Amino acid sequence: MKSNLRHELRLLRSQLSAKTFADVAQQTKRIVPKLINNRPGAVAIYWPLAGEVNLLALAENNIELALPRAEVAGLQFFSWSSSTPLTKDSCGISAPTGENPLSAKQVALLLVPALGIDQQGIRLGSGGGWYDRLRAAACWREVPALVVLPHACIKAELPSDPWDIPFAGWISELGLHWLQI
Repeated sequence: MKSNLRHELRLLRSQLSAKTFADVAQQTKRIVPKLINNRPGAVAIYWPLAGEVNLLALAENNIELALPRAEVAGLQFFSWSSSTPLTKDSCGISAPTGENPLSAKQVALLLVPALGIDQQGIRLGSGGGWYDRLRAAACWREVPALVVLPHACIKAELPSDPWDIPFAGWISELGLHWLQI
């Protein structure tokens, strides 16, 4: 069932305009400074893949950013700026090289890509389980976590597994939506 939904949502996303994705990025750029106001730590984002909202322009806001690196041990975040050297991680995604991953206490906000999210905060990702495993640790569940995606990808309900941890809400081109969970 999740496989079919992933296919449907990828198709839907491919039909959305570039302006929709740019509008989501612009809303995120506007909202994030308010969310982290006086909150210490980095904003953990992601390297954008095809069909994902590009958040790299947050660097223009003078916000401390971090990017993930997927390795056998799991997902770790490292400080990132536009001058940080990048190499491919175990998933073939550009990621910072680094010796000192950030702890959950060093992250103020986690922004995560998704194919879809439902009204209960259940996220449907690409199927690797990287964010599920990361957020299984209690310390990472304490970090406010939002999904970033076009509004068309918000569903009433998505299938969930026991390991799915609901997200606090999402940012779309319509703005920020917090869930009461």
